[in-house]
Amino acid sequence: MLPSTRRSWIPWLLAGALGAALDAHAATGFPLLLFEPDSRAAARGESALADCRGLEGFHQNPAALAGLEGEALGLLYVDHLQDLQVLSTSWGTDRVPDWRLGLSLLHLDYGDLEGLDEQGQSTGSFDAGATLLLAGVARQLPDVWGGQLEAGLQAGYAGTSVDDASASALLGNAGLNWRRGQLSLGASARNVGVVLSSLGESQDRLPRSLEAGTAWTLAHLPFTWSLAWQSIRERDPFFKLGGEFRVARRWRLGLGYQVERGDDRLGGVSGEGSRGFSAGVGGSLPHGFELGWSWSSYGELGSLNRLALVWHYKP
Repeated sequence: MLPSTRRSWIPWLLAGALGAALDAHAATGFPLLLFEPDSRAAARGESALADCRGLEGFHQNPAALAGLEGEALGLLYVDHLQDLQVLSTSWGTDRVPDWRLGLSLLHLDYGDLEGLDEQGQSTGSFDAGATLLLAGVARQLPDVWGGQLEAGLQAGYAGTSVDDASASALLGNAGLNWRRGQLSLGASARNVGVVLSSLGESQDRLPRSLEAGTAWTLAHLPFTWSLAWQSIRERDPFFKLGGEFRVARRWRLGLGYQVERGDDRLGGVSGEGSRGFSAGVGGSLPHGFELGWSWSSYGELGSLNRLALVWHYKP
């Protein structure tokens, strides 16, 4: 059991640290809800809302799943800030006619933590972690306003535990993509739901997010640029922009910038000029495998490295 002297402040101290590390802005019991696990999306500054397809866009836009062909299994490892570790497993299928189904399990491991009482004396180690489980469905609707419309819905469960303190919530996400020629438009609403329990005495609130974006593939150059606007509860709206080069058709190079993360909202803590920038590389391997790596800078706080492996196969 967590002694009452520790119970009142340790969960909020951890949540506040994770808020900064996970870019969640405020202390929250649900740090994974605003985290982008996909390396390809992260490389482009998470700006590819309108251009993501299949499992690679599952967390950014529920409609992305509509672009899945066959079946796919995805694995991701993230070397996070402050020695945090994130693991993700996702799966999608087109076995149901006209529909695409997907599942994703995301887990954040805080590692072993040392408990302290109010006098700073050790009270032993304890465990902490966070989990996000999502189930989604999506489909394509051709010939809508002269283009192709994709729509997706997700339902999920989010939970966080810090010793014997815990938080949990049920949530839903929705997204749309519209494509015509080289132009794509996208929109999503995420983290709309109800909090079942909170880490502390104050009620946690879900970080509701509204996002809209566009992407354009150049006609005579293997390059796609993307731009997205996002509004998150209790935060000022901000822009994300990025681009992706195709190299020899099988490989890609992504670059991006998040305006909010690049701003000096962390004051003197984050002073390095690279903060807000991201980059990554990925490509196709034999037997349906795709490998991706991305780097995202948080200035003096450090950087995130994502390594993803996706296997596309026919059942």
